[in-house]
Amino acid sequence: MKKLITFLTFLLIVSIVNVFAQTPMYYNYNTGANANSFPLNQAAGKMCQWLVLAGEFNSPTGARNGNITNFYCRIATGYPLTSTTYTSFKLIFGQTSLTTLPGSFYTGTMDTVFQRASVTMSAAADTWLQITLDHPFPYDPTKSLVIQMEQCAASGATATYSLAHTNLSGNRRGWSVGGCPFSYYGSGVNVLNCGIDVVQSLPNGWVEQTSGVTTGLNTVSAVNDQVGWVGGNSGVVLRTTNAGTNWANVTGAPIGTDAVYAICGIDANTCLVSTSPANTFVYKTTNGGANWSQVFTVVGGFVDDIKMFSATNGFLYGDPVGSRWELYATTNAGTTWDSTGHYLPQNAAEAGWNNAMCIKGNNVWFGTNNTRVYYSTNSGTNWSFGATTGTVNGYSVAFNTTGIGFTGQTVAVKSTNGGANWALFTVPGTGTIFGFSNMNNEFWYGMNNVVYASTDNGATFAAQYTNTVTTTVYQSLSFAQANNVIRGWAVAANGVISRYNENMTAITRNENKIPSSYVLSQNYPNPFNPTTNITYSIPKAGNVKLTIFDVLGREVSVLVNEVKSPGTYNVDFNASNIGSGVYFYRIEAGDFSAVKKMVLVK
Repeated sequence: MKKLITFLTFLLIVSIVNVFAQTPMYYNYNTGANANSFPLNQAAGKMCQWLVLAGEFNSPTGARNGNITNFYCRIATGYPLTSTTYTSFKLIFGQTSLTTLPGSFYTGTMDTVFQRASVTMSAAADTWLQITLDHPFPYDPTKSLVIQMEQCAASGATATYSLAHTNLSGNRRGWSVGGCPFSYYGSGVNVLNCGIDVVQSLPNGWVEQTSGVTTGLNTVSAVNDQVGWVGGNSGVVLRTTNAGTNWANVTGAPIGTDAVYAICGIDANTCLVSTSPANTFVYKTTNGGANWSQVFTVVGGFVDDIKMFSATNGFLYGDPVGSRWELYATTNAGTTWDSTGHYLPQNAAEAGWNNAMCIKGNNVWFGTNNTRVYYSTNSGTNWSFGATTGTVNGYSVAFNTTGIGFTGQTVAVKSTNGGANWALFTVPGTGTIFGFSNMNNEFWYGMNNVVYASTDNGATFAAQYTNTVTTTVYQSLSFAQANNVIRGWAVAANGVISRYNENMTAITRNENKIPSSYVLSQNYPNPFNPTTNITYSIPKAGNVKLTIFDVLGREVSVLVNEVKSPGTYNVDFNASNIGSGVYFYRIEAGDFSAVKKMVLVK
């Protein structure tokens, strides 16, 4: 009973503390020219409304149609938000065709998207304060967004705190007088510098996308479900911030026309690329490709691949120079590189291959042309190798977190112990294997115009997608998981980009009868592998949140977090991306909450 109480206490903390910082997917003005303390620096409470017009969430690109999942406020220059606790804090959204607020508060249809009886916030100046919404808000980019933020008491607020604003024209901000309850006081031309994350619901499977180039594409890096980077011949660098709906060519000086053979996207704005021939250079952008700067070069060498351990720490491997492998680490997102403590001697005339490195946790693997895959378990400090008998070349390497991995060329070899030993493994298809990649318990590789996949932790593979352009030769594949989906891209030598989408949950509703009470049913089957169904009933409309946790109370997946009409719902949970064990699922709907246990056996 003690473990369960601790677990439930953890859940309560998670439901309250839901504010942290990163960069929004789309944002509006960020001039920092104006600062205003309303409504968060008001001890007695305050309410503000802002109007962001259609098309004003336009950086780094225009916002698209979808569901807003996160909202961001820009903290003004020189005015950090110190730790402040707010009472009765609410964030409320509405959409309208208005281009200016009325001479009073907007009173159209509004939706409370974030509400806390008490919440503590803090953020540094010139950063984004992020608020993860309690449920997604459907967003139409052709309409204006009304943003209402309110709080009834602030404990710890100081005179040094303000939000960044931009002055435009018309009534773009309205505010209250005094504390709670709120009454209208006045308006102004100030528009809050703010941002949003917008998530689209896409069909499962592979689809073709328009790259805008016919150049051979050599490498791809999936950052999350929306952001991806691609590198190719003639200096081509492509970027998407909307799941590949649009790919922008963001190459430029000093990259020139040298081929891009390795690419590592860190976020929507930050990316590293390596180029060749002649001397190999590594270039970095921090503004979405608008500008690039050289951060590394190897005279007479070749940078094979770049991968990140985190947003700041990463690793680079290149062909040996002077009888030692080129192994470098960065602790500042690729701005500088250091080989100190990363020594590995060359064996005979061995060299590496582009896109042939894999990083999982502190583990690093890379392929060679010498019947070896080198591996390190301490971020590249010490190295061992496993003999890939049966294939001389390891064109790409992919491992999962349990030590299962693959490499190969015209045949595949498999390791089940982290790369220490390898054995021939029969896979379907005929030709050269490129782009072994992994996400959770799924593996992929490309061979000619076919993508092959394993959904059972590498036990078996089957053709998952065949490109109708028979001249397609897939060169590189990359996948990422975010917002409860797996999304990735495969790129080919003829400018082809194919996108993969895998929604982790499916929800159906039985509308024949309105339930008389709240119910959370036991999942079925239980135990299960790897899918199970969870049924719940709600007697009235409201926000429903259904969350999976492990035995330590860590959030594994959010299956549902949106407003639902009365009814009985069935949710399919796919647990192929997590390991065996005991898990809990919790529902929160109105005043109702319940927790049940389920067992995953693989």
